[in-house]
Amino acid sequence: MAIITQRALVLKTSSLGDIMHGLQLAQTLKENDPGIEITWVVRSRYEPLVRASTAVDRTITFFRTGGVSGFISLCGRIRRRHYDVVLDLQGLARSGLMTFFSKAPRKIGRSDAREGATLFYKELVPLPRSTDAVHPVDILLEFCRVFGFETRLKGAVQLTLNQMGDFEKPRGMKLVTIAPEGRRADMAWDKSETLAAKLLNEYPSAIVQILVARSIDRVENLKKEFGERLKVLRTSDPL
Repeated sequence: MAIITQRALVLKTSSLGDIMHGLQLAQTLKENDPGIEITWVVRSRYEPLVRASTAVDRTITFFRTGGVSGFISLCGRIRRRHYDVVLDLQGLARSGLMTFFSKAPRKIGRSDAREGATLFYKELVPLPRSTDAVHPVDILLEFCRVFGFETRLKGAVQLTLNQMGDFEKPRGMKLVTIAPEGRRADMAWDKSETLAAKLLNEYPSAIVQILVARSIDRVENLKKEFGERLKVLRTSDPL
């Protein structure tokens, strides 16, 4: 039974890793209260992933190439729908403006938001109280306080994906996706091939897909060893 029923708008448009962190928060909110309705604003390239989350009820697609007119149209869509609370997980000027145009009575953002985004919030979520190294998920879990929940993870992110890439996943096989590249070249994780090989060697039921833009040659060499159990998904630019 739901503790409360609220319509929450989540703003986290990119990037892939940040969205996965945000989905951890969404799943935790749903585990605490299944009655919370979550709408998520996300870039078009990541929208299928967010839509696949069982914790997210609907998505609003943000087309980054839409320019000023596209952004105004997006803000209009946000403004036309009633939300009880807006959670700006992004903490940048663009997401701050989206928060501003919403009619939600509660507009909540990160206390470490940048580019003047804090000007558009009515409430700020503090950083974790621990002085130890803080993971990004720990920062996002502070938004649980908005609903009176504990700031700890509940449940694993659940995705309803029936296909990966352009082929049907064989019955009984487990899918692992690795996205080792960041926006900058120095953000690439050079141990991704080692992890992929370890997973494929130790788990016969595993299929690994790697999303790459720059490291195609290295991954293609690994594919020669594992064949169809390793899928290489080429992206136009790093995630």
